[in-house]
Order: sequence, then structure tokens, then C-alpha cells
Amino acid sequence: MSKQTKHCIPFAHGMISAEFMHSYDAQAHEVINAITTVIVSAQVGMNLLRAQSPDMEQVGRVLNSIANDSKRAGDIVVRTRALIKNVAEAGGAADPRADNPDE
Repeated sequence: MSKQTKHCIPFAHGMISAEFMHSYDAQAHEVINAITTVIVSAQVGMNLLRAQSPDMEQVGRVLNSIANDSKRAGDIVVRTRALIKNVAEAGGAADPRADNPDE
């Protein structure tokens, strides 16, 4: 068994490296956390706005947090799409760090 085959997982269109699956799982977890944070922040913002005299400065901070976490989720999706494209172009065994060298 070759080194590449040993660290690959069968997939519908070929083999996928275990490193790719680990990276994909980590990014999926990260995007779920970002979306969950957006939902919680939106609920906090709605509760703040229901107050008799809403603290608009605090509402602004919550909206800013929602915007930042939404952008973070979008960035993760873009990074994940690039990773998948990289794997597809390489025939299923691409380096998961190729499109994100900062990691």
C-alpha cells in the first residue's frame, strides 16, 4: 500500500486525503460556530430593542458583532470552496493548506 493510499479515504470521484477531511471538518466546525454566534447576537439585539428605552450604543455593538461574524462565516465558506476545488483539480489528494498558506 502506497503512502498516499494509506492516508486517503475512498470518495465517489476518487480518493480524498485524511488531511483534507481533517481540514474540511475543522472549517465546517468553524462556520457553524460563526453562524451560531450570529444567531445568538441577533437574539440579544432583538431583546435590547424590546426594552422601554433601548441602549442604542449597545445595539450598535451587537449589530457590529453580527456583521463581523457574518463576514467570518462567509470567509470560511470561500476558503472551503477553494479547498474543495483544489482537491477536485488534484484528483482527490490535494494539500489542504495550498489555498491558505497562513495556516
